[in-house]
Amino acid sequence: MIERDKIKSLLLGLVRERFDNAVPAGLIVDVVNLNRGGKGGLVYLDGACVRRGAELLDGYHRFMAAELAGAAVRSQEIRVAQLDEDEEDPIPGAIYVPAGPTPDYVVDRPSRTILIGWKRGERVTTLDELRTAAMAALADLFAN
Repeated sequence: MIERDKIKSLLLGLVRERFDNAVPAGLIVDVVNLNRGGKGGLVYLDGACVRRGAELLDGYHRFMAAELAGAAVRSQEIRVAQLDEDEEDPIPGAIYVPAGPTPDYVVDRPSRTILIGWKRGERVTTLDELRTAAMAALADLFAN
């Protein structure tokens, strides 16, 4: 698995390069689980790890990273959005992935958010795949 710091460094470098260090205000770029088994569904809610009922929709890698890092990181609070299983969609402020094949990225223009998928099928995304998806997502969001 790619270290979260390497991912953050790569994405920040691409954004700075793309915008000549003048990063647009309000731009959010995050790496999350976009796989919803072809059914589509909620993938992001304000940067929190998302649970619907007992199912963890996103954030598993964050929890595992905290476990691997030890007590110092575990003691930091990890935000979790807990939703009831029967809570109606759409949830205000949430970002959804459409039904169909799992995308490499999702762009939400209203919130200026780019979500990059951290897996390709059953394997973890490579740094080259993250770079390619991030560059495509930035071009998509800013239409060039």
